[in-house]
Amino acid sequence: MSIKTRSRGINNLISAIKDFEVNGDSKRLIRMDARTEEVLKRINPTFGVDVTSFVNFLCWDFLENNPELVNEIKQSIQKL
Repeated sequence: MSIKTRSRGINNLISAIKDFEVNGDSKRLIRMDARTEEVLKRINPTFGVDVTSFVNFLCWDFLENNPELVNEIKQSIQKL
């Protein structure tokens, strides 16, 4: 699929993921199901997107768009 045939929204999303800066040295081993792993294997060769940046971007975006979850986590930690 060439850049010309992708939608502007997809191109903008891919650019945002490529530009996403991963700060820190923490590493976390996570388990992926086969379907997700197949997508991750194809991310870099298809779009030139680093898998680490992709996963970090998705987590950041999810937390940014679900602040109630972040607040609930913070409140739960205070109760411990």
